[in-house]
Amino acid sequence: MDNYEYLEATRDLVRRYEISKAEEYFRKLKAPDSIDGKLEYMNLQSSITYHKGDYVASQLLTENTIEFFDTLTEDDKIRLFSHYMESLLLRSNNMDRLDQTIEFENCILTIQKLIHEKLLEDPNDKINLDNLGHIHRQLGRHHYKLRNLPEAIYSCETARDIYTKIGNKADLAIVYSYLGLIDTMQGHLDKGIINQINSIELLNEIGYTARLGTGYNNLGEIYRIKGDLETALAFYNKAYDVYKEDNRNSSLAAPLSNIGLIHFMKGEYNQAMQHFQKALLIDRISENSYEISDSLFNLVRVYIEMERYSDANKYQQELEKINEKTDSKLVDIRTNIARALILKTSKRTISKAKAQEILTGISKDKIHDFEYYILANLALIELLLNELMDTGEEEIIEEIRYHIEIMEDQAMEKSAYSIQAETYLLHSQLALIQLEINKAEQYINRAYSIAKSHGITKIEMKASDLQDELLGTISKWEELIEIDASLSDRIKEANIEELLNVMINVKEEESLEREIIQPALFMILAEGGVKIYEKKFREGAKLKSALISGLLTAIHGLSESAFSTHSSVQRIKHNEYTVIIKPINQILFCFVFKGKSYTALRKLDDIVGFLQDSRVIWNALLREIPGLSGSEITGMDLIINDVMETDYSSNPES
Repeated sequence: MDNYEYLEATRDLVRRYEISKAEEYFRKLKAPDSIDGKLEYMNLQSSITYHKGDYVASQLLTENTIEFFDTLTEDDKIRLFSHYMESLLLRSNNMDRLDQTIEFENCILTIQKLIHEKLLEDPNDKINLDNLGHIHRQLGRHHYKLRNLPEAIYSCETARDIYTKIGNKADLAIVYSYLGLIDTMQGHLDKGIINQINSIELLNEIGYTARLGTGYNNLGEIYRIKGDLETALAFYNKAYDVYKEDNRNSSLAAPLSNIGLIHFMKGEYNQAMQHFQKALLIDRISENSYEISDSLFNLVRVYIEMERYSDANKYQQELEKINEKTDSKLVDIRTNIARALILKTSKRTISKAKAQEILTGISKDKIHDFEYYILANLALIELLLNELMDTGEEEIIEEIRYHIEIMEDQAMEKSAYSIQAETYLLHSQLALIQLEINKAEQYINRAYSIAKSHGITKIEMKASDLQDELLGTISKWEELIEIDASLSDRIKEANIEELLNVMINVKEEESLEREIIQPALFMILAEGGVKIYEKKFREGAKLKSALISGLLTAIHGLSESAFSTHSSVQRIKHNEYTVIIKPINQILFCFVFKGKSYTALRKLDDIVGFLQDSRVIWNALLREIPGLSGSEITGMDLIINDVMETDYSSNPES
């Protein structure tokens, strides 16, 4: 091969992350004399050095490339823009300097203006369209990193449209992946899965398989947030296998850390610790302070949970030393939160006060990484709750409410629906502590609605369980109101401590294992309580006439409320049975059962969905005088029996 062919082959190998072979080809290259060739040669050298994990050398090479680019004419800068963008990104990756955003954006926007001027002359110029796509793709990545999600969405969607127009499938795959990440951050989890799958399918289509590890890792993250830990683990393992097969050893730390996080969520702390240790070993070889700090932070957290405080302190001290040498806002935040988490474990009041001071400082800071901001606020709320229980000073409740509200505001601003739903659950338990039962129920319903509409399964389940629990203990809460119960008794009855523990330590809850419900009665009522359809199940056959009468009275009472308020779903508890009612148009669907409501709600939704798909039955229900013929009743029976026989317990997403 001649020099140009080696250059092309090296570029292709770097893009496929075949770094060892790329380095072998690069050694056979001679530095070209042309401006184009020289820039490409310099960028390839920086990229290979970066992917080998030698970040210091890569940084020096990248700065040389940027200095050379700055000497070029405007026409050459536009023509060779993609090389410049690559250098800027390498510098950003190396330095981890989120505070240099203004310089980065100014460089990008200057070139963008020049490219727009060229496109006015020829709107179909593929090279400049491709460059414009690169600008928006990297601005999207940049804004996502800063959690400026509206700007990130605009840039990524613009890049997607450009790449689709010119047929650039490789970069289109990357943009789909970015859009999937943004969807995940916003809580649009099902949409995020679709975008990640679009990315993976394109990568397979063009044979760009080396990037598949990133797609699998991203899918694992979505399923982890949904609460499907086994599927998440499967995707993290696939990411690990892809990186291993491609000899991308420096990339193995990410899936190892994520696998460790799954074990951490399951309370399998030894396995979590082992995976975090393996990730740290890889990070140490790469000498990337940002990645090392992430592994150290994970180890501090897991050793605290294992009550191995000397080990937690050891890694915290190393984290402190890295922070002293690293100009990174994110490393500083990790260090401060880790320090506060260790101080929080102390029995000494002065240490807890120092932890509270650190966490309060973080909660007031406008930091870019939303996840750490939330973690700091949750840890602070936990400290305040402990203080509330120790002192009984009710004004602390307002401090707790304030920090829940600022998390809620941030979550709404960033469209982070999972966090928003969890803040409503915290609000609900705070309302119970203050004996505001109706308000607590409203917050739980809001959390359930958000989680359900965005496919956040674990929060949907938790909200449903809390609603069940509230229905089952309503008499207990009414008794606490009657006797004007003490603050400590109210806190014991509420679930706020458990919720905080789950949120702070991202733990899997045992309650996510669904029990099989026992259906008793299914009815469809018209307005005024007129019965259109009724089906009794085996459990319903056991009902005594007095109990049936009480259930029907409760259902009719609830139906009047449902028709008048047009609420989505209402539920009541009657003895050991739960009744859920779902109003649609002018009819009510009523389901009586024993067991947890989550599965029953899903069955009710499925029944309504199947009936709506059956136009004959649905139109019969919506007649001016609703009623069902014999064949329509038979159809109803078949639909309901099929849904009732479906087992939702083994797979929450089925």
